[in-house]
Parts: sequence; structure tokens; C-alpha cells
Amino acid sequence: MFAKDCPFCIICPEVNEDGSNKIDSFIKFEVPIDPNDADGLKLSIQFLTLNSDDIADIFLFLISFNKLVDDLGIDEGEPRFRLFNLVLRADAQTNWATVLDDVGDERGQDEFVEACEQFLTQKVDRDCTINTKEWLNQIKKPRSMTVKKFMQRIKQINNLFAAMPLHEEGAIEDDRVDGFSEAELRNILKKASPREWRDTQERGNIHFDSTSAQVQYYKKLGNIDERKSSGRNNNNNNNNNNSVENRNEMN
Repeated sequence: MFAKDCPFCIICPEVNEDGSNKIDSFIKFEVPIDPNDADGLKLSIQFLTLNSDDIADIFLFLISFNKLVDDLGIDEGEPRFRLFNLVLRADAQTNWATVLDDVGDERGQDEFVEACEQFLTQKVDRDCTINTKEWLNQIKKPRSMTVKKFMQRIKQINNLFAAMPLHEEGAIEDDRVDGFSEAELRNILKKASPREWRDTQERGNIHFDSTSAQVQYYKKLGNIDERKSSGRNNNNNNNNNNSVENRNEMN
């Protein structure tokens, strides 16, 4: 298991690998606000169907599906099998059909959980959770990325741990690897930031109780670095201009 095997990236690509933009497709559900009044006011739910092989998209789909089940009040077992197939696009439905052949004819809740796990492991290795944790502990903030955007991305990935596959076959839900705590996320941000920022924080014996406070602190340090860099560049330009002027006068 290696961090380099993590399926995520910090800066998200804006287009698919083939250069084409992904086309989103939604399915609409209407749910009575009052469960006892089927003809009364209804709540409209737009659900994004699965139209991607991207690992993050699949994780987000599974998390959204669980919320959809709760919103619609779908019973366990067979109804969830039907709903799951309904919100898949053609290629994903083909993969799901392969899973159902392996699961067999039973359509209880245990079989549904097993089927979802098999569907997921068709796309991602079981080592994904551990590899992602190692990667996040080693990652460095790109210079082109603001501290705020970097932390937002780290949190996005951290929220996906709930949908990642169990780390070994035969494991139970209680064995699932949890995401990072807020304190651990702050430590990731600290390690990912420039050494000068970390040294400044440690010299000041500064500690944070929230990631937002830490982000603001590092943002200020970044602004200071930019002003210093801008000042050095201006001085270099002035020195170069003075050198040119002196040579011209000598000539």
C-alpha cells in the first residue's frame, strides 16, 4: 500500500481525460410533504445519476444515494435494489447487472449492502482508504492554490471516507476506517504548508481550535510573503534601471 496509489488529486481537472466535458443527467422525484396526504403539496428532489467512472464521482453518488433513500423513505431490500438500478446510466447499469449475477436471487438488505460493496470494488481497490490517508499525510499545498481552496479540497476528500470500500473482504461496517478529525485536518494543513509558516507558528507558540482560524492565519502569512516578494522584485527592477542609466551616462 503506497500513498502514490491514491486515486485523488489536489487540483481537480476541469474536463475528462478525453478532453470532453461530462454531461450531467438528473432524475426527478416528488415526495409528499405530508406522508398521509399523497395528493397534497410535494417536495421535488433532483438526483444526479451516475454517469462517470471517476472515483470521487462514484463515492459522492453512493453518499447521495443513501440520503435519497432516507428522503424517499425507501424500504430495505428489494425496493433499494430497484431504486439503485433506476439512478444508474447505461454503462453503470451493465456493471450493476454483473454484480447482481454474483449476488444471486436473494434481495434482502444484507444482499443489497454486499452488492453495493461489490459494485464499488469493481472501480477502486480496497487499499483506497489506507492509501488516501497516507497521501493526505504527505501532501504539500501547491503554490498556485490558496490556503482556503486547499483546505476545502482536503475536506471534500475527507468526507468521502464514509463511501470508500471496506479495507478487506469479509470486514464488517464496524471495521470501516473513519476520516480525519478536525484536529488531524489542522495537522495535515500545517505539514502541507511552507516550512517558514510552520516555524513562525511554532515560534509564536500559536495553537488553533478551528480549521477556519488556522486557514486565516496562514492566509495572512501568505500575504506577507507576497508583499516581501513584490518588494524584492521592485528593488531588483530599480537596481537594473539604475545600472542601465549609469552606463548610459558613462557613454
